[in-house]
Amino acid sequence: MPLKSCNASGLSFDGQSGGPLADPVVAALGAALLSALEQPKNANAAFIELIVRALDVHLATHVGHADSGRRSAKLHLAAWQERRAKEFLVANLANAISVSEVAAQCKLSRSHFSRAFRAATGYAPHRWLLQYRVEKAHDLLRGPMPLSSIALVCGFTDQSHLTRAFKRIFGVPPGRCRRQDVSPLADAANHE
Repeated sequence: MPLKSCNASGLSFDGQSGGPLADPVVAALGAALLSALEQPKNANAAFIELIVRALDVHLATHVGHADSGRRSAKLHLAAWQERRAKEFLVANLANAISVSEVAAQCKLSRSHFSRAFRAATGYAPHRWLLQYRVEKAHDLLRGPMPLSSIALVCGFTDQSHLTRAFKRIFGVPPGRCRRQDVSPLADAANHE
């Protein structure tokens, strides 16, 4: 089905073999976008955003008219994707999950998700999860749970793994941190 007249980034296309841009993928995505925009009251913003992203990626990889600066500026996660990724990571804190599994939750390829997640959070997915696990462990140190149990609850293979990661992030091992955090509170309670 030929697309009516559409102008995207200065390119007009009609989906026919003689048109300036005869690309069936662009024609199909353009038709879907046009259909959504013809009924603005029924248009779904997420659907429109996905079509625009698909057009951008397709043009950048197959047509070659998009510049790399523009592509990197568009590299991001939608708010629902970032929220879903973080929720999924946190819900599976003690499980071994792959980046591909998280990307699937966001309806993205593994590589696109990894780059977009880093752009959104400043961390690669694995690094963000490690940081979250260590911070969760730090919070649990305030309670009576043994370090070995904290390690398992937070998704570390053992207490030694927790200790190495904790020390890399906080600069001190978790046992020392526990003693430093608990001692001032215990002293204050004893002086009341």
